[in-house]
Amino acid sequence: MSEEPAAPASQPGEKRRDEILREAALLFLESGYRGASMGAIAKRVGIAKPTLYHYWRSKEDILYEIHKQFIQPLLDQQRSYAERDLRPDDQLRRCVRDMMESLNDDPGYVRSFIEHGRELSDERSREVRHIGREHRELIEKAIEDGIDQGMFRKVSPTIAAYALLGVASWAAFWFQPGGPLNAERVAEELSDIVLNGLRAPA
Repeated sequence: MSEEPAAPASQPGEKRRDEILREAALLFLESGYRGASMGAIAKRVGIAKPTLYHYWRSKEDILYEIHKQFIQPLLDQQRSYAERDLRPDDQLRRCVRDMMESLNDDPGYVRSFIEHGRELSDERSREVRHIGREHRELIEKAIEDGIDQGMFRKVSPTIAAYALLGVASWAAFWFQPGGPLNAERVAEELSDIVLNGLRAPA
């Protein structure tokens, strides 16, 4: 079924909202969440503060949307890999690749997710954690399947899933988009390191 095109009138507004999200995430990266005011976000984007409130009611609304735009696509992609019954090692490799692509495209999103989740309200925090938990459980399932198939050695799928996510997430603190190491190469090498630690002896 083909997707219905978005209404033309909504496109400029959606584009502006996305621009505000990206710039706010970079400001949070530079100044911290608490150090970045709505006025500072408006100034960075080049709009008046009242105009900013037309798009976003509060700084927490912005942070919440950043969290969702980071973690929900990762969950959706991981679900699709499981539904397509891809090989367990391929699912894990794609997981790392997806996280590196997100880091390359929107580095502020990843750091905001890692560093500022406690700034969300309890209800929003629970929602985000639930999405993250579903994502991790799909990775655990891929590891369990790999063990059952003799592809991976017998390890704790939960610990292994946390290890994979930790390795990929930590890249947010050293990877530089546009730097000498591109995201694709980093994803491949990180995947190899994780998968070589999981593989069963020949």
